[in-house]
Amino acid sequence: MKRRDFIEKTAAGSAFVGLGLSLSSFKSDEIKKITILHTNDVHSHIDPFPADDPRNANMGGVSRRAVLIENIRQENPNVLLLDAGDIFQGTPYFNYYGGELEFKLMSMMQYDASTIGNHDFDNGIDGLRAQMPHATFEFISANYDFKNTVMDEFVKPYKIFIKDGIKIGVFGLGIELEGLVDKKGYKETVYNDPVEISQDMVRILKKEQQCDLVICLSHLGYKYNKEDADKISDLKLAALTEDIDLIIGGHTHTFLDKPTVVKNKAGKDVLVNQVGCYGINLGQIDFYFAGMPVGLPLYKGDKAHALAVTSKNRFSGAPELPTIQEAGVKGYEMALWQGVFVPAGTPAAIVQTLNNTVLKILETPEMKERFVKAGVQIAPMNTQQFTDLYNSDIARWKVVIEKAKIKLD
Repeated sequence: MKRRDFIEKTAAGSAFVGLGLSLSSFKSDEIKKITILHTNDVHSHIDPFPADDPRNANMGGVSRRAVLIENIRQENPNVLLLDAGDIFQGTPYFNYYGGELEFKLMSMMQYDASTIGNHDFDNGIDGLRAQMPHATFEFISANYDFKNTVMDEFVKPYKIFIKDGIKIGVFGLGIELEGLVDKKGYKETVYNDPVEISQDMVRILKKEQQCDLVICLSHLGYKYNKEDADKISDLKLAALTEDIDLIIGGHTHTFLDKPTVVKNKAGKDVLVNQVGCYGINLGQIDFYFAGMPVGLPLYKGDKAHALAVTSKNRFSGAPELPTIQEAGVKGYEMALWQGVFVPAGTPAAIVQTLNNTVLKILETPEMKERFVKAGVQIAPMNTQQFTDLYNSDIARWKVVIEKAKIKLD
């Protein structure tokens, strides 16, 4: 039997189109977990606080943090470890070693990236540059223009990481240095508007690079009081921009028990988090990328924050969730579907009877409720519509396979 004949002559054509909660394609029972670990404003605190400290007795310490990070990596290897700046200043370790020890320890803990805070200029930009050989992680800052300084070759605006097939774009933002740092300390470093720069970054990361997740490493500060109402903060940044999924903040030493959820310019949720200071806390945010059967119960049970559905249209079981196209990735569509087939040569009358029977069953309230709970959108089709769907999917994925040069081993 020829394959084309089978396709053209089959079909009790009712397709169950499965819609994903994820940003990538998965098996219906597959779930991917990406863990974001983060610190901010550690300020050279290498040792734990002493037992007699009135506020933070026995808390913090690099050794304890390193053990915790390693334990988390043992549970899930798909980890990004990030820092939101102000690594330097605050203890004799910085006074004596100038930041060398901090960078070496962060490298040993396998940090992936850090942005730059105002106190990282405390030994001047030349002092910061002198410690760069001790860091194996990336320095990211999109709104500091270092092109006329010694830091130019060491700082990138953004970095893309891939964890378990998930594409994660991370960009950095720094606070305005004037008034916080002596001009001699940062020299010709130029501060650019964080909101404008952020929109440029998300355009590159979300639309051009098609990242599944966009993270901003910010040293702007969580929020400010009325006296500083004009200052840009993480909460303002989230509200004034689009397509940022997570803002990891610093500078204001804000202790948050859980991330703050802010509506962005397009009305979509942005997570904003900060974990205080001095290495007392290690932030952890888990992102789950899953097919509907796995992801929907987590989302409905408030155990996961859903970003979008991968199908062309919104899912009736969670109509509040946008599609990936609505979230900014133009042309993105990925839906798993299942259908009913019969052997080629089956008499047309029998095919039609089967099609009518299947459609009738799918229209029952019991079946509709069952499929919605399973995260499946029912898409009733006649035999020709189902054949067209099958053939269009073959043609679409053929292009992908050929461009990616995918071959079966």
